[in-house]
Amino acid sequence: MNNIKSYQIFESESNVLTSEQIKWLKLCCGRRWSLNPLTGLVDVKGHFKCNNQGLTSLNGVRFGEVSGDFICYNNSLTSLEGAPQRVGGGFRCTYNSLTSLEGAPQQVGEHFLCSHNPLNSLKGAPLEVGGSFICTSSSLPSLEGAPSKVGGDFDCSNNSITSLEGIPQEIGGGFACHGNLLTSLNGSPLKVKKHFSCSQNRIPSLEGSPQEVGGDFDCSENHLTSLEGSPQRVGGDFWCRENQLTSLEGAPLHVTGNLYFYGNPAPEEFLKKCFHLMLFEEITYYQAVELMWKKLKPEVKLQIYQPSFEWLTPEERKKLSSLQKYQKIKSII
Repeated sequence: MNNIKSYQIFESESNVLTSEQIKWLKLCCGRRWSLNPLTGLVDVKGHFKCNNQGLTSLNGVRFGEVSGDFICYNNSLTSLEGAPQRVGGGFRCTYNSLTSLEGAPQQVGEHFLCSHNPLNSLKGAPLEVGGSFICTSSSLPSLEGAPSKVGGDFDCSNNSITSLEGIPQEIGGGFACHGNLLTSLNGSPLKVKKHFSCSQNRIPSLEGSPQEVGGDFDCSENHLTSLEGSPQRVGGDFWCRENQLTSLEGAPLHVTGNLYFYGNPAPEEFLKKCFHLMLFEEITYYQAVELMWKKLKPEVKLQIYQPSFEWLTPEERKKLSSLQKYQKIKSII
């Protein structure tokens, strides 16, 4: 009787699947697959791995549920047609030729990785991802279609994104959007549990950034002249290197880790000492500068001087203002 039953199952499979498809399924997951005769979909108990096979499609097979990981990276896929509807583990389709995520599973228990594809948008991406969602280096112009909930990190770095509109409403890990074309942080999550990186953009202001970051905060290599709008609390390091900082106005009230300010017009040594004084004494930037002023070198005074330094004598303010104007004219010539 068992032999008759096995023959009936195989006969049913043969009516829907070709011998080549059956051979491919066994190659990718052994005998851990089954065909649902009612839907014609293939379910897999465990992992399914078809990476590095030069595939341009999923060989006409349509998947239903995969309890483990579905791994199809490093192929030449142009479509996710036939991909599983549900994946209990992670879904990895990196390094393909996908321009769309249409056909991607709508339920993913762990990570969803779609980096290194020429994607036009994130339309078709899962609504919820249990782990991290990584769509780096994919030529994305926007975050339209991104999941609404991500349990781990959300990383959209190294694309051509100009706005954070469309980011997930809930992010359980860190957030990274460095290496894009952003000119604003409006739309950022209010609170990020781990790191937040917005470096290598065109951001002139930190207005719109999270109010609290649990890990490192990195806003390096932007067009910042002040820290107005920065998070109030940073649980890790604070990176603001290679900007146009001459002031620490708006700096965080609390930073647990180290400070990195090199590559700004104002010397890093001054910025770090000033920041430490602000944190330790719980005073404003202007109050800290006033306490440090007499011991500052003349060239540092010239770099950081602002007309709002009201504690200076009229003569000193006039002198520094004239010198700054002279420097600007000299730099143009």
